[in-house]
Amino acid sequence: MPGDGGLARGWLLTLLVVLSCVACGSPTPETEGEGAEPVLEFKGQDTAYFVKRMTDWTRFSRADASQRLVMRSSHHPAHEPQDAGVFWGDPLIQDGHEWHVMLDEKGPGCITRLWLSSGAQGRLRFEFDNEIRPRLEMSVAEFFSGSLKEAAGPFILSVSETGSGHVSYMPMPFQTRCRVMTDTTQPDFKYQINALILAPTEEVHTFTPLFDARTRKAFVEAVTQIHTPGYQRFQSVEKQERRYTLHPHQTEMLLNFPGPAAIDYLEFQFAEEPVTEVLNNLELTLYWDHLNYPSVLCSLIDFFCGNRLQDDWNTLPLGYQRAQKKLYCQFYMPFYDNARLNLKNKNEKPISLTFRYHVKLVDVPRDTLYLHARSRQRVFNVGLLYPVLEYEGSGYFAGWNMISLAEPMEPKSFFLEGDEYFYINGEAEPSWNGTGLDNYFNGDDRLEHAARFQYPLFGCIGRTESAGGGFNCYRFHLLDAIPFHTSLVLAQEAGCPIQFASLPVERPVRTTNKWTCFWYGRPATGIVPRGENLYYCNPTQDPQGVPDENSPLLQSESFQIKLPKGTWWIHVAPIWDLTRVQSIQKVVE
Repeated sequence: MPGDGGLARGWLLTLLVVLSCVACGSPTPETEGEGAEPVLEFKGQDTAYFVKRMTDWTRFSRADASQRLVMRSSHHPAHEPQDAGVFWGDPLIQDGHEWHVMLDEKGPGCITRLWLSSGAQGRLRFEFDNEIRPRLEMSVAEFFSGSLKEAAGPFILSVSETGSGHVSYMPMPFQTRCRVMTDTTQPDFKYQINALILAPTEEVHTFTPLFDARTRKAFVEAVTQIHTPGYQRFQSVEKQERRYTLHPHQTEMLLNFPGPAAIDYLEFQFAEEPVTEVLNNLELTLYWDHLNYPSVLCSLIDFFCGNRLQDDWNTLPLGYQRAQKKLYCQFYMPFYDNARLNLKNKNEKPISLTFRYHVKLVDVPRDTLYLHARSRQRVFNVGLLYPVLEYEGSGYFAGWNMISLAEPMEPKSFFLEGDEYFYINGEAEPSWNGTGLDNYFNGDDRLEHAARFQYPLFGCIGRTESAGGGFNCYRFHLLDAIPFHTSLVLAQEAGCPIQFASLPVERPVRTTNKWTCFWYGRPATGIVPRGENLYYCNPTQDPQGVPDENSPLLQSESFQIKLPKGTWWIHVAPIWDLTRVQSIQKVVE
């Protein structure tokens, strides 16, 4: 298994050797023949700085209005509905090659993620700061398995490791400009690139593949941290601890702590080995400061990504240790006045557990961002678009777990062909256009060639071929977290609508979906300007019908809907104002 503990330990040992002894290229002139290179501290944001931020949740305590995350993919809005073989602008002729632009952004900034489809071929070229020659040019195979891979280790993963898709989380900062290109000739070449764009006044040291001692040290520390389970990292730390027996339908306050402070570790250890059904009936709520509603509201199993708890599982923020029957959480959770954590037992039998937590007494800004987590379950009709998350306020989108099981249909797991869309700050059109939910979770081809896999930031921890196929996937955003300053909307297609229309399906096909979103946010206090071209839609034969929050979505007021014969009323309303209903009569003969 690519993500098992043996591989994690193997990676760690390999990196400790490689990063301590081998630089990516020749030694710099300043260090030739002078022994070990000193690790220097200096101002500015270099590759080492961003590597350290790959494991730093504390930065989410405060919003930064100057930041934005760019998503460039082979799903270009001007080329609907294609999501492969599409690039940005006209191709360029350089060195006798035709190069296609995948990303071209002004700095300062940092590439935070690069994903390519499993069969991607060709060369990649990275140009920084308007330099005449590229700092990095190599084939796809070399990028994901060569010297960079030796240095960055599990931050770069090839399809041979994930079983489905290439992905790199190696930070690549730039000061004034970054252009990424490929000379591929494949019509089905799919890609996604995320880049964090910073304030113009930020000083950034542009990426170089010749890693210095500071960068090598940062990689070693980051890899050590991501592969050390949280319960081990906090094993020697003094924690608050108390044992509980929760009787049926009893709610117990497990934590009530004054601020300013930040919770950085939670642990639930059960007297008996926990099972999914029991944890699904333990309701977790977290209240922060003055808010009169819980910022975290979900079952314990949903908070831990619906894990079936059959094996050890370790991600950067969450994990499970089976031998000790404990679930643990490393999300950073700041608060200013007070934090309250409740656990309600909805089971018909008592549940015994030991609860442990650690709180850091740190300075927290009055306007700190709070951790949020919300789970929801509902049925989608394949071929339609649905809302997943809508939030007004400022913050960062930090992760998403999706569980889906479809009714019988071919191809299996067709739901994964649907694209995700992020509308940020009330924009009319989404600035994030996905290329398939399987690609969002760093997989490919509906994950049909991949076994279960798990990594610190993403994974597929459940698969089934029964019925129409099912999956349980997660992805956490750290360096590639999505900043938003006024609002955030996440919408998801249930399979590709255009592909579904061409399938020989005579009846509606449904998928049962359960998901949990994680984000840091501070709710808006006034009216938020909204303008998304996103509409709830309710086609019905009732002229008085209205759409509601359970209705599917349309991405434009101009639409076509395939309906049976009869007289229909199409009722639509913008996602941001359900009272503004428009009704259109349509006669199908």
